[in-house]
Amino acid sequence: MKLLLARGMEVGSRGLVYAMQFGPQSHGKWVYDNTIHAPGKFVTTPEGQKVEKRLWNELVEALEKISPGVTQN
Repeated sequence: MKLLLARGMEVGSRGLVYAMQFGPQSHGKWVYDNTIHAPGKFVTTPEGQKVEKRLWNELVEALEKISPGVTQN
């Protein structure tokens, strides 16, 4: 399954550029295949919110180890 969904770095970076170009109408949405979509059902559940918070905290912790203060901007 992973091989069917995997994308190269060029495609991933293009997705980030598109996401930045969409502006405020994309806030709180997902950008997939260069189009705006509503988030998946799990993301909006209480359990999904817990997972989101945990992942965010783990990301902040990892980034702070690499570059202290980076998340304070």
